[in-house]
This record gives sequence, structure tokens and C-alpha cells, in this order.
Amino acid sequence: MFPFPIAVLESTTLMQGIVQFALVVGLSFSGMVLLVSFLRFQRMTGHLKLPVAVAGETFQAANQFQAELLRRMGGGRSQTVSLVVAYIGLLDCDKLGALAGGSAGLQEARRWMLELLSQSVRQTDVMLPMDEERLGLILSACGREQGVLIMERLLQALRAGLCRTSNGWSGHLEPCAGCVVFPENGETLRALIEELEEAFSASRSGTGLVFREPSARSVPTRHEGLLRDEEEDEEEEVETQESLESPRISPMVDPLTGVMRSDRIGNAMAKYMAAHRREGRPVTMLYLSADHLERYIKQYGDGADEALLRMTGELLQRETREDDLLGRYGADGFLVLMQCSMTEGLAVARRLCASARRRKAVNERWPLRITISVGVAAWPEHGRTPGELFRLANWALEEAHARGGNSALLFDRSFVRERRRLDDKVDRF
Repeated sequence: MFPFPIAVLESTTLMQGIVQFALVVGLSFSGMVLLVSFLRFQRMTGHLKLPVAVAGETFQAANQFQAELLRRMGGGRSQTVSLVVAYIGLLDCDKLGALAGGSAGLQEARRWMLELLSQSVRQTDVMLPMDEERLGLILSACGREQGVLIMERLLQALRAGLCRTSNGWSGHLEPCAGCVVFPENGETLRALIEELEEAFSASRSGTGLVFREPSARSVPTRHEGLLRDEEEDEEEEVETQESLESPRISPMVDPLTGVMRSDRIGNAMAKYMAAHRREGRPVTMLYLSADHLERYIKQYGDGADEALLRMTGELLQRETREDDLLGRYGADGFLVLMQCSMTEGLAVARRLCASARRRKAVNERWPLRITISVGVAAWPEHGRTPGELFRLANWALEEAHARGGNSALLFDRSFVRERRRLDDKVDRF
């Protein structure tokens, strides 16, 4: 009697079922994609603790360690800070593997070592897994004597601890460690890693802890320099002049100012900022330059700008932290990237302005005083990439210069002007 309404009802119910089924399938697929993406991201960043067993993963772990070591060796500074670098492993791995359950047992022993040592080192130090049998350690701002004491304490903690594996085995481990000191054992990453591999191989022969002796090419200390004769001093002068023409310490460093070169700072800042963004830590960029530099050049000659730039580079190295990234940009600009909040970065910028006012740069016989201006921009408040932060910090710097200089300004939306939108500096950056 009512065939049409019934047909419509059945058709509607069928369509609803199809829509619901498609919706469930779509949501399930999206959830799987998100889960896989999340796991891959966690694995890449090291937050997901999975066994490092295959060659590709081991290679990635070694690259991560070497990248961190290279950053700390360079850091954009010519005045490098001593580092102690170590590989920590185990003696009699074959015997331990047989007792602890083979490769899986060795991995559990390595994770146990990593957890124990991570609790014993400073927050500024770096501890990373390398492969099934060893860990990589970087002790920041640490010399040889202090490094020996720290490494002995760490190895003793490993010997005293009780390691347990899932197959029921428990026992004490016998660790070994090969160590080198930067820059005594090498001034390049390749030289340092080669020395480190040799030290680790020697430690596995049963000696336990091995520190490589300083390289024959290391720079003599001041006490050694006092004992040399005039002929040796003349030879060193020639070598110093050659090194200025072709720097051997680090090709990343600008020889005039002692901070990172303009053509290297962009890539370094991208890596620095990406690492802190992954951890959710705020980052602030300072872009600074001297006020009225052309007036000094006109009055005191071409050497005046070099003296002032050198003074500014020294100022930055003294007033910033070891982990901050410093670089020169353009003819007279400097960039600083630091892990801190926007407010803290502005305070640092103001301190730099005050310190610059108190310093003198010597150009021949003329003592020069100068002021600087600083533009400040921060993540996450202003931008996500170094390029975006640079654009905004540049606008803040131009505004500071326009107001007479000798000041630090935090970026504000009112600084944005249409004529600055396509700034050539930003394109070059």
C-alpha cells in the first residue's frame, strides 16, 4: 500500500550505512598514517627507544653523534673550549652475550649503561648510543685532568652497578673507554674520530681507560713558548701568517672577527633552531651592527672598520654562552642565535649595547668608541625558521638605527612597512 515510502526509507538507510562505513574506513586509515608518522618521527629524533641493530640505524646514530661533536667543536667561535670525547664499551662482549642472551642481552646491557651514565653526567654533556657495544660521550668545557677524574668515576659506577636482563641473568659489567681531548688530539672532526677509534681499540685490549696523548701537531702552551729561541719564534710567525691566509683551525671561522663566516651561518642556524624546536625550547635571534660605521671610516680611514668589527666579535664571544651560535652577516652585521625566551634575549641585547659603550677599539694610535644597535626576534612568538626571524630582527634593527641607535628593540608589528617586504638581505640569507 505504501511501496514508495518504504523504498525511500530502505534507500536512505543503505546510503547512511555506506557513508558510515566510508567514514570508519577513512578515520582508521588516517589514524594508521598518523601513528606511523609519529613513530618514524620519534625514532628519528631519538625519543623512541628501539634496538639499534641494523647497519642503517647504527650509521644514523654515529652521524648524530658526529654532528653534535662537530657543532661543539665549531660553534661559530675561534676561541674554542676544550672537550673530552669518549667511546664507552664492554670487555668480553662474546662472553657477556652468551650469558645474557646473545645480541638482545647486549642491547639490554647497553640500555642499562646508558640510563646509569645519563644520571651521572651534567646536563651540558652529551650521551648517545652508537651501536650494540658502545656509547658516545662528550664532556663539555672539560680538560684532560678533569676528564680523567670524571671517566674514572663513571667507569667505577658501571662496575659497582648490578645489570639485569630479561632472561634472568644479573651481574657486574666490566667497562672500557677510549678518550681524546679537543683540540689537543685533533682540530678537525676526521682527525679526532680517528684518534678516538684508536683509543677505544686500545681500551678493549684490557687496559680499561685510555686517554690518547696530545697530537704532535697540537699548539704549544705558553710555558713551552717561553723556552723557545728567537729562530723558532720567527718560524712560528711565518706559520701564523700562512694560517691567516689559509686557516687550518676551522674553515668556518671568519679570521677578522673570530665568529662563524657569513657563508656558513645560514645552514648552522637552521640545524641549531631545528634541534631546539623539536624539544620545544624557545629560541631568540639577535641581529646587530655598529651605528654610523661609515662616519668612522671617513674620519679615521679604512682600518677603522676592521678594528671596530674585531672589537665587536670579541665582545660577542665574551658576553654570550658557549652554546650560543655566533656569526658574521654581510659587511658589518652580526647574528646571534640563543636558546632562551624572548624576554631573556632582549635583556642580553641590552647588555651587549651597554658593554659596547664601555669598550675601545684601537686603530693605529686612535682609540675608537662606538655604539651598536640590536634587533630581536624569537620563536615561537614571531617566526618558525631562521629566515623568518632574520627578516623580523632586521626590521627591528633598522627601526633602532632610525631612532638614533645605541638601543635594542624587540620586533613589533608596527615596524612592518611595505617597502621592506622584499628586502634583498632576506633573499640572500
